[in-house]
Amino acid sequence: MPLGARRLRQQEAVLGVPSTRRAAPADASHAPIRPVSGTILDASPHLLVLHTAGGEVRLPMTDATAVWHGGRGTFAALRPGREAIVRPAADGLRADRVWVDIGRVSGVILACGRDTVEVDMGPHRGRAHVVLPPHALGRVLVRHPRLEPGYLIDVICVRSADGQHGVRPGTSQPGYRADDLAAPEPGARVPDPIRGTATWFGGAHTKASSACRAACGGGSGAHSGAHGAGSSAHAAGRGAYGGGSGAYGAGSGVYGADSCAYGAGSAGSDWHGGGSGAYGAGRRAYGAGSGAYGAGGAYGGGRGGFGGGWGAYGVVGAAYPAVDSEGDSGGCPGAPAGCVALPYLSLGSGLSVLSECTGRTAAVPVIECGCAAALYCDRCVECGTSPRGRVVELTPAAFVSLGGDLEAGCFNAVVRPGMGG
Repeated sequence: MPLGARRLRQQEAVLGVPSTRRAAPADASHAPIRPVSGTILDASPHLLVLHTAGGEVRLPMTDATAVWHGGRGTFAALRPGREAIVRPAADGLRADRVWVDIGRVSGVILACGRDTVEVDMGPHRGRAHVVLPPHALGRVLVRHPRLEPGYLIDVICVRSADGQHGVRPGTSQPGYRADDLAAPEPGARVPDPIRGTATWFGGAHTKASSACRAACGGGSGAHSGAHGAGSSAHAAGRGAYGGGSGAYGAGSGVYGADSCAYGAGSAGSDWHGGGSGAYGAGRRAYGAGSGAYGAGGAYGGGRGGFGGGWGAYGVVGAAYPAVDSEGDSGGCPGAPAGCVALPYLSLGSGLSVLSECTGRTAAVPVIECGCAAALYCDRCVECGTSPRGRVVELTPAAFVSLGGDLEAGCFNAVVRPGMGG
């Protein structure tokens, strides 16, 4: 059984009830929304048909249904084969908003071309190649005026047959160098509650990764090329994070480019959903096999259960910037401390996440190390100005369930460890 699912079962055994039921908000208006994620099978002005992991889903649409496909789109964007994330209306009777083939690329710039950027997204997500069309380049340059190797970038994208196309910046703050990080003072107190920016990662079919355990935390599944073991260890040897002859973004031991990197290997450029080394692939990937996260007695229960099932609602989980690197907790040795003092957690730990923009609260499990998010000291300005720092990265389903708009990229959040509301 995957580490995260085992921890949640132990938690439920001790406390007596499933975590999701303990965390349910008393006020229905503050309860999470249940988005639907899947592949478009058919669409008309009145009906959208999706193939989801839980089966076929039919969603009524009206003239009030908004479609995003690289910007404000029309129903013509709802083509069979494309991926969609749907937020239902408050009454649950129709689709309120549909995001089509939306993606996100955030990380450290490795190389730049005339209208392209190569980005290292961290040890679990590999590299991404982003095209910046002329109509989007100006908007991106407003927030990222230095498109140079070593600088951070965060771009909301639309996926196409020839890769990811940038649409708009995913952050409100200008980029800076990844090695120019204002870390908290040693011994800084962890704020209670933790306030900052919540962002999202991945796409409609984001999966929780077993690679975060095998490639990042060591343990019985780790091999000599894993982060935290052997000559490719993160923050050790030639590929040391931010230092040494093979500094971050350069050299043979490049961060996220070793053989154990998420999405690396023969499918390195196709970072999302393809190839033997691809995002979420592998025999022990959460959500696949008899030990699947979100199947059987796992978090949330049932295939379609909100809170981690693999049904129509998509994967609800979080990447946390401060996953402990000790033992088999799942963290990356040598990961940056970030600009926010955060408590260390392990894979399978629970987080209570509140959107200050909508008032909605949800309990989500930590399914991935979010060490790349620790590099960002930006603010979210969706509803006021958040304190500096990204405190959680959510899967698209979790982000939308709290009322977030994917194209906005963030919302102001309050995060508390544990599944309590």
